[in-house]
Amino acid sequence: MEENVQCPNCGGFKVKNKGDGSANNKLGCLAVSLGGALFTWGLTLLLLPIAFFIKDDEPREDGSIEYLCELCGYKWFHIPGTPWPAINVRPELIREGAEKLRQEEEERRRRMND
Repeated sequence: MEENVQCPNCGGFKVKNKGDGSANNKLGCLAVSLGGALFTWGLTLLLLPIAFFIKDDEPREDGSIEYLCELCGYKWFHIPGTPWPAINVRPELIREGAEKLRQEEEERRRRMND
């Protein structure tokens, strides 16, 4: 289910849910290790045992979720079940952020075609 979250700083809806702080580091190490197997077995043999000693990150104690606005760069945390922060609608920030994202996308496409 996709959330429709509004940024409290600019009022835009281009917000990324960054999660509760937990991460599956072992899975990442395993993926890198198996990816390395395509190139060399030595990398796999080195990284695979390390995965068992890596501690996975725990969720934040308060259960908060981190959000990041892709338009204005504002970051905030929200604890589920509590009221959402007040919203300040700033059309100029939304416009500038949307233009910045458009330019980044054009640059990304240009590099892919070079």
